[in-house]
Amino acid sequence: NLSDKQKDIDKIVEDYRASLLIEKYKQEYLKQEIDTVIRDSEINEYYNNYTESFKLNEEILKAGFFKFSVSNDKLSEFKTLFNSNSSEAIEEMFEFANEYAEKTEDFQNKWIFISVLNDLLPKEINNASTFLSLSKKLETRDRDFYYFICFKDFKLKGDIMPVELAEERIKIILLNKRKT
Repeated sequence: NLSDKQKDIDKIVEDYRASLLIEKYKQEYLKQEIDTVIRDSEINEYYNNYTESFKLNEEILKAGFFKFSVSNDKLSEFKTLFNSNSSEAIEEMFEFANEYAEKTEDFQNKWIFISVLNDLLPKEINNASTFLSLSKKLETRDRDFYYFICFKDFKLKGDIMPVELAEERIKIILLNKRKT
């Protein structure tokens, strides 16, 4: 009861079904057979070979962030620690802030983009490259809160990003090469 045209549609559907099954088979085969472990040596080799591909589009930094209510009665004690230049002061600041601050973020051992820090502040850090080059600390406030930042390290826009920040992107690239 089918016309020749309807019979062609069935053939097209069957071909499409077969190609979907083949693609599904390829994906499962890759999941089972591809080595997904990327060694540090492979990451470092790729990073060293393609260093210029890892230029920063914005500043990155390592820092400590503290937010205190304007009405906090422990604020002056924290400011004393914040303005201290002793090596123990940073550790004391975190201990103190964990107990009394509204918010504390420890980015000292992890690179973050400056946009992440700007999201925590009432006003963005303008001309970040100049500011970061000149200052190790920032204190600002709005109507309700004081914000304190201690900068540990930074890299400017256009610098080469550290390998630990490029690591996830390199893993994806190397896995895609293996799949291919």
